[in-house]
Amino acid sequence: MASNLHVMAAAAAFWFGIHAIVSGHLGVRGALVAKIGERGFQGLFSLLSVVALAWIIMAYVGAPVVEVFKATKGMKHLSFTLVLIAFLFAVLGVLTPNPSSVGQELLLARENPAVGIQRVTRHPFLWGVMLWSAGHLISNGNAASLMFFGSFLLTAAVGTVQIDAKRRRLQPDNFARYEAATSNLPFAAILSKRTKIALGEIGYWRIAVALGLYGVALYLHTLFGHSPYK
Repeated sequence: MASNLHVMAAAAAFWFGIHAIVSGHLGVRGALVAKIGERGFQGLFSLLSVVALAWIIMAYVGAPVVEVFKATKGMKHLSFTLVLIAFLFAVLGVLTPNPSSVGQELLLARENPAVGIQRVTRHPFLWGVMLWSAGHLISNGNAASLMFFGSFLLTAAVGTVQIDAKRRRLQPDNFARYEAATSNLPFAAILSKRTKIALGEIGYWRIAVALGLYGVALYLHTLFGHSPYK
């Protein structure tokens, strides 16, 4: 049992490491790019990401259930809410062009770089991952789940800081303008009146897609014997 949890811990550490250190640390990334080029680095990182994802999923499936705490009904209800918000953030983030995303850096130069869900947070997808992870953490109080979902939460949280640092370094003027109208922490820019929410920009169809996918996820959980209603 302990050895299986050790494998889970190693898989979680590997997942976090390749994202926070290999991809996110400027010194490590720069050294690798200097040796194998940007394309070579992207290929290596993609391969490592696939291996890490496969490993962490297999380790989680094979890990024993060692209870750390017992989730209450209130915690499970909160989990529903967090995951719903997570789907809204993540799906809206994917469906909205974002200057913080790879390959979309030129959007920082447009007149109004912050649109739609970016007025809420400039990292909607990563905040979606964090909220999805947090929702599952509070409703699954076993050791393997804490490592599995915790690694995704930590990776996403560190990612928001690293992405901002990279954009700030590479496009200081444009990013300063974008940063002034947005916030990493959801709703902070709106509450400080640096911007305002615009449902028309967010797009009601994007919200409908997010709610639909959330419904599908709930159904699949039930279908495969992991009902969130229990």
